[in-house]
Amino acid sequence: MKLKQILSFLFLWLIPVFVLSAETNPTLFGELKNTASSGGYTTADVTQTTPATIAGQLTFGALGLLGVIFMVLIIYAGYLWMTAAGDSKPVEKAKSIVQAAVIGLALVLGALVFTSFLFDVISGQYTNKP
Repeated sequence: MKLKQILSFLFLWLIPVFVLSAETNPTLFGELKNTASSGGYTTADVTQTTPATIAGQLTFGALGLLGVIFMVLIIYAGYLWMTAAGDSKPVEKAKSIVQAAVIGLALVLGALVFTSFLFDVISGQYTNKP
């Protein structure tokens, strides 16, 4: 049991930290900016700390956390379903968890699309020109 807890901690907390730290790695981030600029894309300065940037980071971080919660709910429901051993009560509970999680995911994705569009409009990146 202790090994499962340690592996769960490593998988859920430490690996995302290493993946997200790539953004703060100047060498890797510089290479990514070079690749984007060679493809014709403009890159924004990551060190901006405007209120809009902070609000965007907080909003998208919260929506990302909700996505993680969705995955945890789906895994938990799958565990309940797999360990039901023919009993219908845990299966029904798992089905209701999956249903609620999928509805929640649809709401989160809708909020993500709306928020992304809203921040693009506010920042002036969205134009109606062909």
